[in-house]
Amino acid sequence: MNASEWIALVSAVVAAVSLVIALDANRRAIQANRISGEGNEIAELSLEAQRRALPPEWTALQSADGSNFTLANQSSKHIEVLSFTADPPEYDGLVSLDRDCPFVVEHGDAFSVNSIRTMAGGAERLLLRWRYQGELEEHETQRLL
Repeated sequence: MNASEWIALVSAVVAAVSLVIALDANRRAIQANRISGEGNEIAELSLEAQRRALPPEWTALQSADGSNFTLANQSSKHIEVLSFTADPPEYDGLVSLDRDCPFVVEHGDAFSVNSIRTMAGGAERLLLRWRYQGELEEHETQRLL
């Protein structure tokens, strides 16, 4: 065997070994991608379970007397109350808060709600529009009066 045949043989062996290494690397990359996808699914399920396990941001309305209630922030963050409305809307004028919107309710703090009932009836629910302080996403919460 002359030198050029040896070089060709060694080149063919190196090419074959390189091909085997490349195929193995490709197989491992596909496997890692599949495992990564499964890990992402598990992480998303875990995050959703954590969210469901958290208590609601607001307590139920606690009655102080027949027309005065308190509502407390039981989240772990400060909450900015943006607005409120009564439901049905025709009773908006009969529901008031102890401060003007927007205002911040710190974790564990509460604010007062006054809901007057007349012979014609009164609001059935309080609708709050709010967001976590420093965040842009707005939320809406309903509480029975």
